[in-house]
Amino acid sequence: MENSVDIIFGTMASFSNQTAQSGERQVNNEAEITSMAEIPVNTDINTALRKFVGKWYNLIYPVLIMFAYNVLLIFLFFMILPFLPLIYMFSEKRRHNMIKRFGIYTDIITGNHGKKKVWIHALSVGEVKSAIPLVNILKKQNPDYDIIFTVTTKTGFDTAEAIFSRDLNLQCIQIVYFPFDLIFSVKRVISLIKPDLVILVESDIWPNFLWILNRKKIPVCLVNARLSKRSEKGYGRFKFFFKNIFSCFTMIFAQTETDAERFAGLGIPDNKIQISGNIKFDENPPYCPGERLLFWRKLLNLSEKNRVIIAGSTHKGEEKSIAAFYKDIKKKFPEISLILVPRDPQRAGIIAGDYARMGIDVSLLTDVENGKEPMGVVIVDKLGVLAELYALADVAFVGGSMEPFGGHNPLEPACFSKPVLFGPHMTDFADIANMLIAEKGAMTVNNTEELYHAVSLIMKDDTIRKNMGDNAARVFYSNKGAALRVLNGLQTMAAL
Repeated sequence: MENSVDIIFGTMASFSNQTAQSGERQVNNEAEITSMAEIPVNTDINTALRKFVGKWYNLIYPVLIMFAYNVLLIFLFFMILPFLPLIYMFSEKRRHNMIKRFGIYTDIITGNHGKKKVWIHALSVGEVKSAIPLVNILKKQNPDYDIIFTVTTKTGFDTAEAIFSRDLNLQCIQIVYFPFDLIFSVKRVISLIKPDLVILVESDIWPNFLWILNRKKIPVCLVNARLSKRSEKGYGRFKFFFKNIFSCFTMIFAQTETDAERFAGLGIPDNKIQISGNIKFDENPPYCPGERLLFWRKLLNLSEKNRVIIAGSTHKGEEKSIAAFYKDIKKKFPEISLILVPRDPQRAGIIAGDYARMGIDVSLLTDVENGKEPMGVVIVDKLGVLAELYALADVAFVGGSMEPFGGHNPLEPACFSKPVLFGPHMTDFADIANMLIAEKGAMTVNNTEELYHAVSLIMKDDTIRKNMGDNAARVFYSNKGAALRVLNGLQTMAAL
């Protein structure tokens, strides 16, 4: 039920606000009409519509699409409306951000008139981390700019607050929730922020948000843009709709040439697409001095003989497979210690119960921090510590990849010179994963048995472990520069 809220809120708008692309074009002959905005719908309907509206086709067609889109979503909204009070009462995450995302109470600080305002938006934890290099270089080169940073999820919000509060150069940034795609919510938040430029990081593309920005002639860019084959097929089925949505972007900065070609295949003009590379490579490795590693070893009661496996950003369905792997690998290497970091720390208690029922000793990190003796597998039930734990690892498994969740960022352990393992479902990080595999810094493990054999190979041979770690780090450090290319592109198009 909770997931329905974003789907429904994310697409509502009004007919009156979609009158907007640039201005009216004069179309003089049938050849010009035929060349416009091809629509993969029934040919007879398409032709009849073009003949009926004649020279007004290019103006009216996008409005009709948005009108139909909003009619459907209004219907769905009224279906879910009676359940909203229950969602608010029983969902802590929704209670934390629902009113703010309506635009009723936003925490946005207005003022600073005369300063240029840049609105940067990231969906959740992964996108927040991806945005940091761009935010850093933007503030460094333009210290007088006001930056408003929005996020959609509570975990993303908490991550952004933690990251920005640690960095004195970034503490001036406002962090607020991204509005639901309701017309009044979007218009209110835009009117409060009054952005000169909007930057979306990787994803979270909402039609009405883009349409309103386009109508107000506010430049909006998609950076670190990627388009998987699966997403390309999905958008392609509704190309008549998404071509108009993506055309609202002033510029799309694609990660790779393949991504650029896929965006172009949706009908986006080539002059709106640039290849910038992946700004994830520009993230600075978290500072983790030797005393921090000693702190963790002491806290978790790890001796020099212990070999540490970090399973990071795991999802539902993966933890039980990891538990079966752990029971087997522990027989072969009794000195192995497993630290499991679920993507959602609120699931830690459930996972701990599952492990206990499987006969595995388990401890929650917060209990250990409060003085409890660590036993067996340590499950991390708080945010903000995964990076330091990767630095502690002898081998790292990146979650969200054994099950089809798209994977998570394998550069997080790679930057610490750690051997990296992940499952077959790395679609969100396919290019990075392939680079690491090609350079022999990572391996794909398709199931529990392959995970067992890969860890066994790495653990019994220090040379293999060191070479894999060095290779992984080389991939990370040799592919930097994307954030600067994005900044240069923004300056070239006079958006900054």
